Amino acid sequence: MKNFTLFIFLLISSVIVSADESLPLHICTVASRPKPGLQQLLLSAEKFGLKVEVLGMGLPYKKNGQKLSYMKMYLENIPDTDLVLFVDAYDVIFLANENVIKDKFYSFNSPFVISAETNCFPFQELASAYPESPTLFKYLNSGTYMGYAGYIKFLLNEFIIEEDKSDQGQLTKLFLRREHEITLDYYSELFMTLHGIRGNQIKLEKDPKLVHCLLTGSTPSIIHGNGLGKKLYQHIFNTLFGKQ
Repeated sequence: MKNFTLFIFLLISSVIVSADESLPLHICTVASRPKPGLQQLLLSAEKFGLKVEVLGMGLPYKKNGQKLSYMKMYLENIPDTDLVLFVDAYDVIFLANENVIKDKFYSFNSPFVISAETNCFPFQELASAYPESPTLFKYLNSGTYMGYAGYIKFLLNEFIIEEDKSDQGQLTKLFLRREHEITLDYYSELFMTLHGIRGNQIKLEKDPKLVHCLLTGSTPSIIHGNGLGKKLYQHIFNTLFGKQ
């Protein structure tokens, strides 16, 4: 009952404060080593006046499930009504400032928005359990997500985190239990994943720095070169920010 009450409170709060530009936005990632991809992430963040807190630097890294544990600890000191944005460390680029990111998040009218991708990973057998999507971006991708701190806390308390397992797999199962509460970014409005996407399905604009997703007509604020999208991610970074 306590969890249910918290959920209702936060869901109502998401509507009440849905246009509050004064809400703090906390951005974090998890990285154990300073790879080039992390430098590119931080450079793109700096270009748009964003500060990213890096969790886990220099510490042993098990598997991707550990990212959920870091997030759970990170949220302990953040007020429930603050906004929190998580991004993967080594293959993500920012293309918008804080106000644009907030406005896009608010437009979903949801307490939690997570990116969608074209591939059902790691549980291919769960593909048929997903709801229909209006675009090719149908399946949950855990590399970028945003929500109210209290609601993310609530979600992460819904299951026992397995650090040696896929974070995406664990969040996939959570989504399929709560698909009417968790929002997938089907149109790549806020987040765009690149696995399975070809170069002719996007259009780049250098000034201002924009990626136009020709599949959905959107200009996403955060680009993620997941899976086989690493080469396209690097091409986008090199074109918009210059080779480092």
